[in-house]
Formats: sequence, structure tokens, C-alpha cells
Amino acid sequence: MIRRWLIATCAAVIMLGGVGTVLTVAQGGSPQVPDHFHITEYADLSPSTYGSYRNPTALAVGPDGRVYVALLSGRIYAFEDTDGDDRQDTHQLFGSEPAFPAGMAWRGQALYVTFPGQVRVLEDLDSDGDAMDDPETELFISGLPETVEGLAFDPDGYLYVSTYADCDACEPDDVRQGTVLRFNPDGSGEMLYARGLHAPHDLGFYPGTDDLFAPDDGRDDLGADAPPDEWNFIQQGRSYGWPHCWEGGSDPGWEVFCTWSADPLVTFPAHSSPAGLAFHDGTAIPAAYAGNGFVALRDLGEVYRVVVTPDGMGGYTATAEPFATGFEEPRDVAVGADGAIYVADYAARKVYCIRALPDLSGSSKRAEPFTPEPGDRLTYTLNVVAVGQGSPFTLTDPLPLSTTYVADSAWASGGTITQVGSMIRWWGVVSPNTTLTATFVVQVDAAIPTPAAILNTATLTGEEDAESPYTLRAL
Repeated sequence: MIRRWLIATCAAVIMLGGVGTVLTVAQGGSPQVPDHFHITEYADLSPSTYGSYRNPTALAVGPDGRVYVALLSGRIYAFEDTDGDDRQDTHQLFGSEPAFPAGMAWRGQALYVTFPGQVRVLEDLDSDGDAMDDPETELFISGLPETVEGLAFDPDGYLYVSTYADCDACEPDDVRQGTVLRFNPDGSGEMLYARGLHAPHDLGFYPGTDDLFAPDDGRDDLGADAPPDEWNFIQQGRSYGWPHCWEGGSDPGWEVFCTWSADPLVTFPAHSSPAGLAFHDGTAIPAAYAGNGFVALRDLGEVYRVVVTPDGMGGYTATAEPFATGFEEPRDVAVGADGAIYVADYAARKVYCIRALPDLSGSSKRAEPFTPEPGDRLTYTLNVVAVGQGSPFTLTDPLPLSTTYVADSAWASGGTITQVGSMIRWWGVVSPNTTLTATFVVQVDAAIPTPAAILNTATLTGEEDAESPYTLRAL
């Protein structure tokens, strides 16, 4: 189901006094996320203070760290969490633009927003936190199809814009519908970059590259189970098959043509309606999620994780699986510089924040030599490893029997380490996806009674790691 229902429904509500098209969406509840992640309600947009038609349609995290949320009405708010609880506690109206904003992307200090038929740019030139009265808030590109949707900038500043087709299985009168368009950094030089897409609602570049990806919402007229929706690697000059070709099938007589169209890297359930996407650069998240795409599946009520892997030959492979579930109608996804994942739920009128929880379970302890003799010096190495978010920590390690601490031997790459009586104590803060190392040395005074004596256990507690404390034994 493509975005045209938004305009049709709102028009019906305005003209008919609240009688509009009824859309069946997934039944939301409390959104659920995987183990080692947590989710909070970042912003509730239901209060009337946000005006009419306050459903969120697009998200973007600004260079100032604020979360920018576009509403159906055209109002764009900047939200900020000042106390670190992942819930906004202050907001400001950043801009009030035409209705039906569909996509947002930052380039430098300027926010670019798609609206029906146009791209506008908003910039806070007077440093008052909004773009309401700034002369550079202007029309950037006009004359586009009314179905303009996502946008993204490549590393060289070229702008890519996606458009959906306003029909289900036809040849649109405007050949720019169902395509990706490219523009020069100044908005000139429109070029049809890729075609054969039905409803590519958003665009995104794989981190550190100029390789472009887009989800695609397939046809609706082929039954409940076909065709699947898609995740595509968008390349210049390629056609992606719509309306006649889809993964696993084609219209009669189009079989040969369909052999020339680009296949999706991976598919989503039919009619799940993929919408907004965001790539994660790996900040403060387990390594397995670095470079993953996160896609809002509107009619499934879920956010999928797409594991995108370069194949070494200029292409990619991909797999997809549910990541977060239980939304009413997720519309867009954005990733902050601190690794937080934001999800806009259109029907619930909420924005959620997802973060990786601190996980210190990979921390370790090592002893060398493993079988010391009297008079030897025994070196212990402690590693505190944070996967995902960082955390304050405390580690205590009793000195082994029949040994004496070597004065001033305790050292740590971060935090504070000290010897107190027969105990080593180390505390500090380990940063996201970081390893801190500490060492200390003891003198072996007499024969170690048993090898187990050097396997004395350290105890590690992470203040924000709910699974701690952990017991570390020498290896």
C-alpha cells in the first residue's frame, strides 16, 4: 500500500467532516526489541499542542543532536533530551511548511524536506533554534511529480530523490514516477537515475560509500502472498522490473524483459509496505549490527533489520529479519550520532528511541605464566569489554595465596586502579564498543598449592549492565 492514501484520507476528512477511508493496520501494543536492547517512548505527539494532523511522517537527527520530526500538517519540530533518559523534555517548532512532508535529510546545517512536487530547504541562519524567519528557507526544487518521497545526499553532495507511482500496475503518464532522480548539489541537472520501482519510499547510502539502497513496496493486485516487497541496490541506468516483473514471477509475455531487470537483494513479506530506512554506522551497538539497514514496515507493524554485506566484487548480499515489533504503523527510522535508533509511529503519534544495552559479558582475565615457581613474578591482565553502550564499572580482584603485590605495578588504560590490602580495585567508565585493559604483578613467595590458586576470581559489576556482576577467572 503506497503513500497516496495519506492525501486521500486527509482530504476526505476535511471535505466530509471526518468520514474518510478506513485503513487496516497492524495491531500495536508495547513495542518489543531484542535482548540487549531497550526501547523508550521518546515523544508523544498526541497532545493538541502540536496542532492538527500531528501524525509523524519523517525523522532526521540534526547536526546539533536534536531529533527533527515532520508532521502530516507540515509542521517540523526539533526535540531534545537534556537529561539522558531517552525521553524528550524540550521541543521547538523549527518550521511550518506545506502539508504532507515525506522525507528529510541534512546536508551540513541545512535540512532538506520533500513535499508533493517539490523539495524545500530550511536553515537556521540566525541561530535562534528555528528556521521560521530565515531568508534561506526556500523552494529548492519544483516541478517534481506529486509523488516525491525519500531523499539522500551522496558523499559528493549530489541529491537523490525517490518517487512512487500513483497507480498499482500501469505505465504512469509521468515517466519520473516510480524512479530515483539525481540532481546536482545546487538542485540543477535533473537526471533519471533508476526506474522500474513501484513505491521506493526512502533512500540511504551504505556507510562510508556512495552505494545507494531503497526498499520498494510492490503491487497490490496479485493476491495476499504476492509479490514480496523488496530491498534493492540502486544502480545508475538499471530497471527494477515494475510493473511487469517481480521476485518469482512476471506478467504474461514479459518473461524475456524480466531477465534484464535487476533482482532485489532480499525481500520482505508481501504487502508489508516498507517505508523509511536508516543505516547504522556501528556506534554504540554490537558489532554484528554495524552497517545494517533498519526499515519500517508500515502494514506489518515492525522494523526489520537488513544485514547488508559487500561481496568483494562491487555488489552486495543481504538477509532480513524482524528487529522491533509491536508498533501500530512505523513510518520512518533515523539513527543518531550516539547510536540511538529512532522510530516514528504514524498511527500511534509517537516517536520511540531504541538503544543497545551495555554488555560487559565479554570481559576477561589472564595470568602469565600459568604455572609459576617460587620467586617468579605473575602478571595478571584484566580486560573490560563493552559491547553496545558503555557503562560505569567496578572490578575487584583478590590477590592469590602465597603471593605479594609488587609495588606500583598496577596500571590501567582507563579509569582508576589501586591496591588496598589483599585486593586490587579498578573502577571507571568504559566507552561504547571499547576495551579497557589493566595489569598488575605479584611475586610468588612459595610454591603455589594447586594450579587453581592462580585462578582466583575477579568480580566485575557494570552499573548499567543488568546481567552483571560477572565472575572472571584467569585463562
